[in-house]
Amino acid sequence: MELRWRRERVNLVTLPEVAADVLRICDEGGIRVLALDGAMGAGKTTFVRAMAQELGVRDEVASPTFGLINVYSAADGARIHHMDWYRVSDERELWDAGVPELLDSGDRCWVEWPERAEGLFPAGAGVLRIDVAGSDEERVVSLFSA
Repeated sequence: MELRWRRERVNLVTLPEVAADVLRICDEGGIRVLALDGAMGAGKTTFVRAMAQELGVRDEVASPTFGLINVYSAADGARIHHMDWYRVSDERELWDAGVPELLDSGDRCWVEWPERAEGLFPAGAGVLRIDVAGSDEERVVSLFSA
């Protein structure tokens, strides 16, 4: 993986700017599928919420832990598929839910807990790594491309 971008000292105040930067870099690099990597409580869903707000999503953005996939509409009408694979028991469950087709659809797909089925990600997917920094309120956010 190649580091494309990194920002330290990310907090709730700087989050909208950081989310906008990540979206811009993904758009410039043709990254439509983004795997969000980080420990429990690192802020993956919070980051998804910030990106969705930057794209004009008006729906409530919440973790789809139990429903597997939430679909949002951006202000321009584009679809965003927000997935949470934390409770996925095996890759077959994702196949049955049609996830491979979504990942190949060209729509934005943001996946929390991607390590549950890394083999499903298409070429060109990005990885957004969120690490807790020195204090509980700060994060280091890194964007990688394959």
